[in-house]
Amino acid sequence: PKAVAIVHPRYPGSDYPFPDLSGVAVAFKVVWALQEEFPEELLDLVAIGEIADVVAVTDENRALIAHGLQVLRQGMRPGIHALLKLAGTNEAQLTDQDVGFTIAPRLNALGRVANASAGVELLTTMDEKRGQDLAQEVEAANQQRRDLVDQIMTAASEQANAPANADQPVLVLLGHNWHQGVLGIVASRIMDQTGKPTIVAGINYGDNLAKASGRSVDGFNLFKALDPHRALLASFGGHPAACGLAFAPDQVEKLRQALKQAA
Repeated sequence: PKAVAIVHPRYPGSDYPFPDLSGVAVAFKVVWALQEEFPEELLDLVAIGEIADVVAVTDENRALIAHGLQVLRQGMRPGIHALLKLAGTNEAQLTDQDVGFTIAPRLNALGRVANASAGVELLTTMDEKRGQDLAQEVEAANQQRRDLVDQIMTAASEQANAPANADQPVLVLLGHNWHQGVLGIVASRIMDQTGKPTIVAGINYGDNLAKASGRSVDGFNLFKALDPHRALLASFGGHPAACGLAFAPDQVEKLRQALKQAA
């Protein structure tokens, strides 16, 4: 892309020794370079980002996570401290599992059903009262996200298990007014239930396009399966295991057939 600079551990011609850094670790390295000193006070945020991004916990990632967890256990950030208290998590004994299953989903929920900028403020505020208020906001968003997922899962499971889908190797499920912020979660759960790659799409009344999120099983490259059929799609992007797309509802049958052939 046209850019002032590209900072990436896999940049062509680079001899950086560890290519599997996540985005948050790359950002951390940029801060380190600009400050010309090791920004130890940011390691807790790096650990959250690394774990939430499900990186390979090896080499440099492992070191960043291990040191970041030590910083997190000190409870220096009022927002995180309040959030863990609400969740009933022992901050002093915090583990990677606590980050992956308590902190990360709650921060993710904001971007799905509310305003993600509140998550940035929660992570960075040093005001104790503001941290408590934001933690309550995050907890409420997380509960809303759970409720939405439960509602859509009921309808999506019904579609997935309908006779019409019995011989479909790839599921394309479409519903009205399914909240678009949680479609990926639903797709992942339906895939786990059925063992089939799954695309879950939602269309709001009055809209011309259904927006969708897909998840795939090992051995079926969802990106390669969809890439030749961009004519059916209004937008599309992703990788072998997951994708995002939009399409006109009248294209759904053609999409199902194209994926069936690819499978």
